[in-house]
Amino acid sequence: MKGTLFLSSVSQEFRQLRQAIASRYRDAGWTVRVQEDLKTSGGLTLEKLWDEIRACDVVICLIGFQSGSVPKTPVPDAWLKKLRASYLRCRTRPRLK
Repeated sequence: MKGTLFLSSVSQEFRQLRQAIASRYRDAGWTVRVQEDLKTSGGLTLEKLWDEIRACDVVICLIGFQSGSVPKTPVPDAWLKKLRASYLRCRTRPRLK
């Protein structure tokens, strides 16, 4: 096993491309995670998503023109502060070039 990879994109815009990329990386020995792997069982979905991303060795983000889902309830300020602090700690990780 080479590691764990999180593959992110707007589902409608990149579904087929994301599936092809995921398949290729799985064939190469990677564990690939996507947002659909997360089961909503209460709690803040964004927090679950961030925890999943932090646990991965690599994150691939496909950026396009469509926007993804928007939370139905406002995101609490305390959670945003936690997210910013976690991001600052994680951004020192090596990046693929």
